[in-house]
Amino acid sequence: MKYALQKWWLIMAWSSDSSLCVIIWSAFRSPYFGDDHIPNNVNKAGEVKMSQLKFWTNLDPEIRQIQATQAASTLINYVSGSGVLHGLEDKYINGKLTYTELLTGLKDILAESDKTLNDIYTYFDDKFRTIDEIE
Repeated sequence: MKYALQKWWLIMAWSSDSSLCVIIWSAFRSPYFGDDHIPNNVNKAGEVKMSQLKFWTNLDPEIRQIQATQAASTLINYVSGSGVLHGLEDKYINGKLTYTELLTGLKDILAESDKTLNDIYTYFDDKFRTIDEIE
């Protein structure tokens, strides 16, 4: 089982081998986001830029911030509800990470046009262990 932990720990980029990547991909393809800009192939989805997503707008930076915040909240709920993140509740309960901190960091990614789905994956992966990393 240690080999599996080491194997998954080495996956630091977007991959269909990562449960977290698959969950992020499915979130954006789900009715919550309903984004038809997300490729059917999980491996190709990691390079999709925020500016290509349905919720993203160039019209008004203030509106974009609001939309990014709403998208971040939806994504947090989707990912946390999937059970793929290990220790989410523990970090909240022990004050290691607040929901507001998580939301703000994710919103900042979602509001930048050149950020990608891989950046979202990296953000979550830096903060949490996933079920793929648990022995």
